Amino acid sequence: MISRIEKATLIHSEDIHESYLDSEYLFYEVKGSDGSGYYLVACNHDKLWRCTCEDFSGRGINKEEGSFLCKHIIAVLLHIAKNGDF
Repeated sequence: MISRIEKATLIHSEDIHESYLDSEYLFYEVKGSDGSGYYLVACNHDKLWRCTCEDFSGRGINKEEGSFLCKHIIAVLLHIAKNGDF
């Protein structure tokens, strides 16, 4: 079974786009693996991450806030670490 981190490394940087920044959130769009759409990944001023994917809404919502990271959030974190754009 491939881990969530391994899946995140398969998401290419060109499939991750900083969407916009407002007073409370930083938003990224991450292209879905099937290529049919994008997931919205958001980080608030407390550095708590959220994603619109099914994995996050199914597993992350019921956990302690900030304790679950889906592959899209991990991919954004790797992208930020690589490009230093946070």
